[in-house]
Amino acid sequence: MVMHSLPQRPSTSRKAPQAFEEGEATVHDGELPAVSAHDALGDSHVDRIIGDLEAGADNTGMLALPSKAKELARIHTGSLIRAEDKVDITHARGFLMIKGEDKCASTKLELDGGVEAIMHGVFDGHGGARASEFCAAHMAEEIVAAYAKKPSLPHEARLKEALVDAFEAVHDKVVRISTADDGTTATVVVFDYVHVYIANVGDSAAYLSLGELPVERLTADHRLDRNEAEQRRAVAAGATLGRFRGADGKPRGPLRLYPGGLAVSRSIGDGDSTAAVIPTPDVKMIPMPRQASYVLLASDGIWDFITEPQVDKVLAAARKHRWRLSKVVGALVRVVRDRNEDIDDGTLICIHVPEPGSTTPPNRGGGKGGGESLAKRMLGV
Repeated sequence: MVMHSLPQRPSTSRKAPQAFEEGEATVHDGELPAVSAHDALGDSHVDRIIGDLEAGADNTGMLALPSKAKELARIHTGSLIRAEDKVDITHARGFLMIKGEDKCASTKLELDGGVEAIMHGVFDGHGGARASEFCAAHMAEEIVAAYAKKPSLPHEARLKEALVDAFEAVHDKVVRISTADDGTTATVVVFDYVHVYIANVGDSAAYLSLGELPVERLTADHRLDRNEAEQRRAVAAGATLGRFRGADGKPRGPLRLYPGGLAVSRSIGDGDSTAAVIPTPDVKMIPMPRQASYVLLASDGIWDFITEPQVDKVLAAARKHRWRLSKVVGALVRVVRDRNEDIDDGTLICIHVPEPGSTTPPNRGGGKGGGESLAKRMLGV
């Protein structure tokens, strides 16, 4: 092995200073391991939390913000609106604030040609909060602007390209206004009531839960340890791969890119990193679910401390007992909180898409009111 020494600089959750060692990475083919890097708590702990909630215990200490957005489904062949496909999409958000670098956004998009959509985004900053704050504040307007510049494209291709252009535009602006080692992951989900669009850089993941099926990951994983294709791309672009070398001289921690020391191969910002680190997102489009479903977006301060089967267990209880969305989020964050003690920020957005024709979203608990006025303030609907 060849040992490399690097200049000192402030360490963050994403970057490692000092020395690193070149070597082979352990690759997980883009999937999360059965137990996370921080060894999530066992299922008995999850069962206890679910039992507490089934017995009526409150999610004390949780910050969960429910909201609502009611729209008409839109098919973008001309300006056709199908009123019978009205959907009632709701969401709630939960947070673990430790460093204050995680940011998120939920907003309505008014796209060119009268097309309406809803955007949710999670941005996990490192080296400070400037990059993540900028993304949360400006990603939506960049998507709208990029979409308007491509009038000749069909809607689906137009929105997918707009997401790519928006990520790159935000990156260019972040690099100009922030410090060299300031950067962020970015995971954005857009609902246009016909399709769901997912774009991401970094390791803040999004999952889909359909009925009794296990959760399915929607986002690409840009952690180098888990993505062999990104390792090859980064090396071809001139980066050096290695691991942080501790005081004992032994390599430790995740595989990283140098210069810069990032453990992810794509991000927004990070002006001091190798040019192999790019802001171009992976973009996916899936049909709007035709059955009741959950979409979950979260930073690694959530996903590193809970396993996919544990998420399935919480969501199964939520479906069985028709929990409000704030209760769903509270249960998931409580599982994470008991393991993620002063380690990393955690941000979770849980979105519920009801079965077509359903009129009672879970965050309203079977009644009206409550979330509607809050949604109007948040989303302008």
